[in-house]
Amino acid sequence: MTEKIEENISEVASQTEVKPEEIEKNFESVKPPAPKFPLILKILIPVLLIIVAVVLIIVLNPFKKLASISSKPTPTPTKAVPTPTPTSVYNSWKTYKNEEYGFEFKYPPTGIIYGENTDEDKETQKECGKAIKEGDSEITVDNFYTIQVLNWTDTIDQYLLVKGAKDKYDFSEIKNSNADEAVKVGDIKQGLELTSVGYPPLMYIPAIYKYNNKLFVISQVQTPRNTGGCLHPILVDPAKYQDSKNEKWDIAKTFKFSKPTPSFKTYTNDKYGFQITYPSRGVIAGGNETIIYSEGECGKYIKEAEPSDKSVKTEIAFDNFFSIRIIDWNKSINDYVKEKGRENFYDLQPINGSNADEAIEIKGVKPDAPKEILWGGLDYVKDIYKKGNNLFIIMSNQNYLNNGCISPSMVDPVKYPGIKNDNWDISTNFKFIDQGQTNNCVDKNTNAKMSYAEGYQIAQKSVCVQSGKLKESHICNENTGTWWIDLDPSEPKSGCNPACVVDVNTKKAEVNWRCTGLLQQ
Repeated sequence: MTEKIEENISEVASQTEVKPEEIEKNFESVKPPAPKFPLILKILIPVLLIIVAVVLIIVLNPFKKLASISSKPTPTPTKAVPTPTPTSVYNSWKTYKNEEYGFEFKYPPTGIIYGENTDEDKETQKECGKAIKEGDSEITVDNFYTIQVLNWTDTIDQYLLVKGAKDKYDFSEIKNSNADEAVKVGDIKQGLELTSVGYPPLMYIPAIYKYNNKLFVISQVQTPRNTGGCLHPILVDPAKYQDSKNEKWDIAKTFKFSKPTPSFKTYTNDKYGFQITYPSRGVIAGGNETIIYSEGECGKYIKEAEPSDKSVKTEIAFDNFFSIRIIDWNKSINDYVKEKGRENFYDLQPINGSNADEAIEIKGVKPDAPKEILWGGLDYVKDIYKKGNNLFIIMSNQNYLNNGCISPSMVDPVKYPGIKNDNWDISTNFKFIDQGQTNNCVDKNTNAKMSYAEGYQIAQKSVCVQSGKLKESHICNENTGTWWIDLDPSEPKSGCNPACVVDVNTKKAEVNWRCTGLLQQ
């Protein structure tokens, strides 16, 4: 049955078969005609396509950028690192300090060491600072510098004149050395040649300092002295020792003096209830109408005496600084000035902080004051204090023929610069105290303390009373932790002003005769 059906299908297919060429012919006959476009459209369509493409690029481009940005990870903000401040090359260098003269400077930690011979094969780079020699008037540091120390009370300018170098070099001021004066010696002045000036003075001197009446003349060492000391590599061979080429060492950049720290003592008068703070050092003057200056300790010449003027209760001579006259007075200070006939002639300024009932400072004579008032009246009176019924008249000393300290500013602040920073003014250091308060002397090194009353009792029971009578005037020396109670000696010694010294630590007392020992120069 199946075979018969397949046979019928093939027969039908053979009867309906169409030739290919006939199909193509028939298709061509039914194909619709091709459209005919105007010429204008053929031109406009490409142009419109280009415009559309450009618009799409413009519109879609921001979104593309946004997508690319959003796809990137957000960076973590970083803190700005400040640029480090360059450290000075001198920070790693060594420091030489001279305690005797109070100066210091830095020098390289390593350098070129020369042995007995100075050939290149003898050069080795080793530690510096091992060949330092300190003499009485000359200090040598390795093969770097020689520092000559000269006694000199005049100026550096005068030294240059004496040496004949004043007009031969260019000089410049050295700042921040704490010296009283300091100059850097530059090159020989333009127009001067070595042949014309010969071998000039200060030829190898880079700097000169003046401090505390001494000159410090710095000399460069020009050749190794075969002492084994360092020599700066730059002076040897700057090309060979490249690691030292940045060490542009100049002694003037690091040479400094230590600033003097003002040191003061305190004098207390229990009888009249006042204190004075005064410099612990000053200029000492000799006697016999010959002034001998030398720096020394102040406070050794505090003398209380009965004056010949009966209107004055007592007068305390305080070194060569001033005298304190104490008189009975129940009126005002202005009344005292009027009594002296000088109420309109002086510039009087109030003093605050002294705990006095009244206090004035005499600042000077008014410009319109008559010349005759320069003699008599309140001449040489600096301050006047009133406390209770007592008037305290501070008289500045005008002559220095007695032993004792003098304020350097009164002598010569240029000549004695080492202690010019004490800036002492009695108007700010004279104070009244509560006489009932405990008056202690404290050792600043051990903090041990002792009241004056206890110190006086120890002195009364000591060997001090065998040498004389204890006086009321006394001072505390905080540096040594001692009470110094003045003695009226039974057998005076020429040039001596004895005191009973009571140690706050050991609680023992002994006599110190405080003899001057000054020799005339």
